[in-house]
Amino acid sequence: MKAGTATKKILNTLSSTAMILLGKVRGTQMIDLACLNDKLIQRAIGILEGQFSLSSSEAKKLLKKHDHRLLNAIEELEKNSAN
Repeated sequence: MKAGTATKKILNTLSSTAMILLGKVRGTQMIDLACLNDKLIQRAIGILEGQFSLSSSEAKKLLKKHDHRLLNAIEELEKNSAN
């Protein structure tokens, strides 16, 4: 392995570990996501559908309610499921 490749792997590991420790990752998906375009909105909807068994329309409403901030939507779902 060349030095550049080794350095990149080390930096990827460090940044991934930092994101996990900061609570920005759930499973294998980044959840602290600002949905700024259609692609990111669809990704957020897919995450909500997959992890919380929401329909597409429910996920869209929840994202819109939270100003397209996926982490805030997930926190509400988790808070409601804990009660």
